Amino acid sequence: MAAGEWIRVPSRAAAIAAIALLLLTAAVRRRGWILPPLLATALLIGQAEWRLTRLTAAWPAEREARIEAASSRLSNELRAARTLADSLARLTLGAAAASREAGFTAVENVVRGVPLESGVAIFEPNGDARVWGGRFRLLPSPVGDSLEVRLTPYYAVLEVRRHSASGRVAVASVLLAADPAVKDQERTLASRFREKTEVGLLILAPHTAPNTTDVFDYEQPMPGGTRVLFSVQFVPPEQAEAVGRAARVGKGRVAWLLLASLLLAPWLVPAGVVRLLLGLLPLGLAFRAPLGPLLGLPAMFDPRVFSSSFLGPVSQAAGPLVLLGVVLVMLG
Repeated sequence: MAAGEWIRVPSRAAAIAAIALLLLTAAVRRRGWILPPLLATALLIGQAEWRLTRLTAAWPAEREARIEAASSRLSNELRAARTLADSLARLTLGAAAASREAGFTAVENVVRGVPLESGVAIFEPNGDARVWGGRFRLLPSPVGDSLEVRLTPYYAVLEVRRHSASGRVAVASVLLAADPAVKDQERTLASRFREKTEVGLLILAPHTAPNTTDVFDYEQPMPGGTRVLFSVQFVPPEQAEAVGRAARVGKGRVAWLLLASLLLAPWLVPAGVVRLLLGLLPLGLAFRAPLGPLLGLPAMFDPRVFSSSFLGPVSQAAGPLVLLGVVLVMLG
């Protein structure tokens, strides 16, 4: 239950108590499969509490570490986005000779399943759109450089153009970023980058970004040197946001491991009062800690989805009822 209290409200005192009790239990039960989950739970609690303490007491260093990690990763992410756009344009160009009906099917297949939001189109030599597929945030145009970045107050789009021998032009666009006010931007490069690194990306026009170490210039090789296509300013999270994310991740991992251990632990003790009390611990954990959001199953523990007064608190949501059923089956 001490681990459950740490899940409910993380603190150093709760972490020390939980780790001590877990290690004590592991020392008493020095054999069997229960040792690995107990030791792993203690390790996860200690690691999560250490991360929370670092984020609280040494935020400037943690902030700089996030920026450095993001900086080393960004060039690969941008290279992958450019490679994706280039491959989409080449594949789309392969459908330029097909009929319009077959072309629409072909280009839809080209963009299906790609990791970033993308759109492709084929234009006639006179500039008329022939076929298109995917999603465009900005109206594509056959006129422009082979590699181009279009910036508006709301969108940053990477475009690649390829030309066929017949004069038709294939355009592929990949959405790099969108303004926070724009909905449905989960598949932008910036959103996915933030999920991986906790660092946001602010894409700016060339030579307009501040002269700081938080800025990355994306350059295109040219015959006479390089050309800056755009600049990226790193936007690290606020301290409270970083602490909240670390707490959610840590509590979620501990909750899964602890719940699995508690559900299987009754098999280690003989039938009787001790097994009964041990079997009721998962229910106590469900009542004390917000298991639904932590386990990624919010609906299971949401009384607005299911609720009944038949068994009192146990039937106020589906999650506790499921746990009760599992416990009763295991207690036999």
